[in-house]
Amino acid sequence: MRDVLSEKTHLFLGSRMKRLAERMQADATKIFEVNGHGKLLPAFNTVMAALDLNGEAKIGELVDLIGISQPAITRTVSGMVEKGLVELQPDPEDQRARIVSLTDEGVRLVAHLKSTAWLQIERAARHITEGIEGGLVDQIAEMERRHADM
Repeated sequence: MRDVLSEKTHLFLGSRMKRLAERMQADATKIFEVNGHGKLLPAFNTVMAALDLNGEAKIGELVDLIGISQPAITRTVSGMVEKGLVELQPDPEDQRARIVSLTDEGVRLVAHLKSTAWLQIERAARHITEGIEGGLVDQIAEMERRHADM
């Protein structure tokens, strides 16, 4: 079957990268399920990792640390609050701002993820990127091929 995104190498480069990212995130979700975490949203992981590395953070700081939009961070944090993974406290210096921190359950989950799913996901990502040479388009093609072979 033809792959229009691959045929139009530079025209659809962004779509092709998005497709690869979606495939990798779907695989990460499977790894979370196998490790007993259900359908843990990939966005939760980036916030948990940022909080694990940085300690508590304001929403704006998470935006800077992760590099995604404020509305996306706010939605993710709200979902994490619902799951009991993070808590929000008012910033004593600015009552409009909220400070996000991991709950005890969030800390336990991060510790478990570090020793299971995150290691497995990192290993898989290293596998599909290791030793690839050439230009970006060739690299993406090779990553897609390696991902398909997993």
